Amino acid sequence: MLKHAKFSYDKETDKVYFSLREGPTVDSIQVNENIRVEFDEEGNIIGIEISNILNMLTECLSKIVEDALREAIKRK
Repeated sequence: MLKHAKFSYDKETDKVYFSLREGPTVDSIQVNENIRVEFDEEGNIIGIEISNILNMLTECLSKIVEDALREAIKRK
């Protein structure tokens, strides 16, 4: 699904938009406070907007690094 996706980042709003296919948005759902999914008239997902992306990435990377450090300490 994301094989041919295009994405853009808006530094001012801290949003990433993944465009999965061309066409107008006729409906959308707010999945959570940071993720909105857009649909075309046939119900296909055409885009995903993620807001607050830098904070989300920071939290995710922090968890990955923390887990890696714990594993490294166990192995030592």
